[in-house]
Amino acid sequence: MAQCLPDRSIRRPSSSRPVGSSSARPAWRRNEDKTRLSPSQEWLFRAYRQGRRFAYHRHVSVVCIHAGTRRFSYAVRKSPEHERARTWIIQGAEARAALLQCAAIEQAGSLLSHKKLLKRFLGEGWTAYLHSLAVGALRRLGVHPVAAERFLEGQRKGGWIAGIRRFTGEAPDLARGETLYLGSALADPFLGPGWHGAEGSGRWSAGRHAEVLFNLAADGPEDWILEVSGRPLRFPQSVVFSLNNQAILSQGFDESEMAVRLPMRGSGTFWLTITVEAPTTPRALTGSSDTRTLGFWISWLRIIPGQGRALPP
Repeated sequence: MAQCLPDRSIRRPSSSRPVGSSSARPAWRRNEDKTRLSPSQEWLFRAYRQGRRFAYHRHVSVVCIHAGTRRFSYAVRKSPEHERARTWIIQGAEARAALLQCAAIEQAGSLLSHKKLLKRFLGEGWTAYLHSLAVGALRRLGVHPVAAERFLEGQRKGGWIAGIRRFTGEAPDLARGETLYLGSALADPFLGPGWHGAEGSGRWSAGRHAEVLFNLAADGPEDWILEVSGRPLRFPQSVVFSLNNQAILSQGFDESEMAVRLPMRGSGTFWLTITVEAPTTPRALTGSSDTRTLGFWISWLRIIPGQGRALPP
């Protein structure tokens, strides 16, 4: 989600320190394990408490794209959000105006959501009243209101950032020899963008691209094979399988489901991208009532030893 922000700075008699862009990483940054906020928001609150004046540029100069809203946004070295925002920016004044409208709508929706949450919160009676008194008291003691809320919820310092890091950058471990069934809820933490919900024995991709991410521990041989069992909706169809943004195999499917074998080497985080050139809908193929765009059906995947190797005991 894109959010347009002015390039903020707090102007002092002898210095000007920009805040809010990725380049702002000076010595003011407090260690992440010392706060229940992002370091930049924690610092802005400290500056506010000191009575610093916030100076705003007259023109929008920063587009903030929230990485924390998409799972594995830091694990995968590509960003459709940045690509889309760049397209808006380079397409001229009309597209840039549309970008600002998009950001305004997003912010309005966020404010409305907060208003509804506050109304529900105030309807909870004495518990909510005492809660608000506690937050107010902590704020007067110099604690950020959001940090106070998280403290009362039992969140430890550094816990919020740690959770964001897990969500955006840490793929779950997949043990060698373990079969991951995509129709199971156990597969959900491995799924990147591009998937429909589970359907018994598997699930469909929701368009041209879909991703599965996993981490392979560095406790075995270097060479392994990733087996993937599935089929496209339309036959015949070519499907491209990529690992870590490198195309490994282009496989033609003429009929039924089959297992493909993708060589892989090393350890660490891997992301599998499945690309179908021409996804379609069941309605377009058979006239059924299902209007979902479907690309590739995947039943399971697993890591097996490379040629001539056996699984470790």
